[in-house]
Amino acid sequence: MKKILLLEDEAPIARLLQAYLARKRYEVRWDAGEGDLEGLFLSWRPDLVLLDLTLPDQDGMEILKQLRQYGSCPVIIVTARGAVPDRLRGLQEGADDYIPKPFDPEEVVARVQAVLQRSAYMADHETVRLGSLVIDFTACAAYLNEQAVPLIPRDWSVLAFLSVIPINASAASSCWTTYGELTGSIPRRCLPSTGSRKEQEQGA
Repeated sequence: MKKILLLEDEAPIARLLQAYLARKRYEVRWDAGEGDLEGLFLSWRPDLVLLDLTLPDQDGMEILKQLRQYGSCPVIIVTARGAVPDRLRGLQEGADDYIPKPFDPEEVVARVQAVLQRSAYMADHETVRLGSLVIDFTACAAYLNEQAVPLIPRDWSVLAFLSVIPINASAASSCWTTYGELTGSIPRRCLPSTGSRKEQEQGA
């Protein structure tokens, strides 16, 4: 059973998410953000963290930075701070997803499932080679023609996600459209071709 740490100071929201996640057989531990979160995280070792940014004793962004010091446990931000600058900062600091309030609890569950699935894919692939591009999941690094590619956490997450799942041109275009909404631009070279991955590898 996957373990989810829910850091949320609003009890009604926490109980709602607990109920929906329990239906999918997740073990959920709720903390209002007032205790030793670092100790809780290290002792319980959750598979995913749902993080509110407006906790009573600590800023959620600082908690995210602390969590990133202890590894790559997936983190989904769930917060009322839904402005684009906040969303950008959260993704740049290493969040795997960002859900603004108010939200549909079924969507939160769906995103939790998607992030955990992506995390499992990455755990099963230490490295992925796509032509001259090598993606190292252990080091969270990418190399093109044996040269390191500088990537901020948000861009690394997108690259890693797209590299390990079967994806068609339509779905990939949708991913980059979402990326563009967050960043203000869509890298033209990142738009997918209609060829298969094998064809792309042969042409790289």
